Amino acid sequence: MTEQSRPGQPTRKFTPGEASHLKNQPRGYTEYEQRDTGYGYNTPNQAGGLHPQAGQPGPDERVVDAGKLWSGGVGTAVIASLVVLVGILLVRGVLAIPVLAPEDAGTYGTASTTSYAFGAFGIAILATGLLHMMLMFMPSPISFFNWILGLMTLVSVLIPFTMNAEMESQIATASINVVTGICIISLLNTVANIAVNHNLINQR
Repeated sequence: MTEQSRPGQPTRKFTPGEASHLKNQPRGYTEYEQRDTGYGYNTPNQAGGLHPQAGQPGPDERVVDAGKLWSGGVGTAVIASLVVLVGILLVRGVLAIPVLAPEDAGTYGTASTTSYAFGAFGIAILATGLLHMMLMFMPSPISFFNWILGLMTLVSVLIPFTMNAEMESQIATASINVVTGICIISLLNTVANIAVNHNLINQR
């Protein structure tokens, strides 16, 4: 038995018959040589590329790790709800601007603050579901996702100015909404980059 390997690739043992056949083969991948691409062993095709093994992702195929995506989505939802709480405490407690409740309701305000935080949590979870669907079925999913979430954030910024409230309260609420929206978009973009594995096989 003889051995042949390429730098960084597993050693492949050959039988005497295979070894003699290899002497007549050009340099590079031969019909007997296999390469570990990280998705299972692949053999070279006639064009010099690699055939994916049966059951393995093909070239340029997008593979989504749902566990990483949804764990990151839950983490994003928790952070978004905390951003809302911090924003309310800052606006009501430090800046003394009444948001969601009269000024005499205290620093935290009323149950509306809790509902606001849970709303941010729910929106982040829904955004994760939307992102998952886009990653599975749409071309350029991140671009579409960012546009959709960006426009939704813009709507949330404009809504406070349609309410009957003081201008400072409207600005404070809009500011909290825009920071929360940016938080969700940026974190889910990072999660998507980690959860998606592009199987790009180098052609030789």
